[in-house]
Amino acid sequence: MWPLIAPLLRQQSVVHAITSQHNVLISRIRFHYQLLFARRQQQSNWKRPQQRRHKFNKQLVKRQVTGGNMSNNTGDDIRICVIQSQQRQLVLDFLRIHYYREEPLTIGTEPKQQDQADEDFNISNIDHGTCLMATDAQSETIVGVLLAGPKGPEEADHLFEEAAVEGSSKWGTILKFLACVERDANVCQRFGVQKVLHAHVIGVDTKVRGKNIGGRLMSELKVLGKQLGYELLTADCTSYYSAKMCERLGWECINTVYYKDYVDENKKPVFVLDPPHECCKTFAVRL
Repeated sequence: MWPLIAPLLRQQSVVHAITSQHNVLISRIRFHYQLLFARRQQQSNWKRPQQRRHKFNKQLVKRQVTGGNMSNNTGDDIRICVIQSQQRQLVLDFLRIHYYREEPLTIGTEPKQQDQADEDFNISNIDHGTCLMATDAQSETIVGVLLAGPKGPEEADHLFEEAAVEGSSKWGTILKFLACVERDANVCQRFGVQKVLHAHVIGVDTKVRGKNIGGRLMSELKVLGKQLGYELLTADCTSYYSAKMCERLGWECINTVYYKDYVDENKKPVFVLDPPHECCKTFAVRL
């Protein structure tokens, strides 16, 4: 019986191998088209899109929370691709569940709910063609999101200006803190660069954490940023877990601000958080 079955099994193995190679080829072709689109979008949209609440042209920074080689399909059926404009609402819905509910600057101040201006800014980064998402290859559901955008030497000034406009709102409070972080990190002068890509937001579905999806998104962003001509990639890690992720990736920690030391006029901490979140660490890596 075996001599009759063996050729059939070998034939099935060959068919399976050819099918796998075909899927990998299709994934690579799809990625290269996405990268070409991102390059063209970056060239045509280098300036910040005009928004009602922004008074300047440089990109505001934002923070990131918990969370190789740019490819469309990783080894475990997780696909990573550039987020398109028509996917904005899907991405926002995902972040409302898997990002904002845990982000230290959001939950560390009252009210716990994020401001609309906060959401509007983060989602606006999609227009730069520098935002990525990870999806399950089978179900096509989003399992991870990374939002990033450009910034330059005047970033701290822009943040302080925008914080003044926002006033005592939750978003204004967060912006003022980030302005201090940006001023102290001083990444452009520190590294002697002009064109910086900043990772603002990273969120991973709670059901698939522990699979390094956040780390892979950051690695993919590093590749994309280099392809688009950025000189430096940075991130303000407000979460203990995102900081650990950047450390594992080998990024350089260039500044640390402890929440207990950032106080209001009454000498009380502005952000009150439970362990292990104790500080905001700024990380950078050259591209």
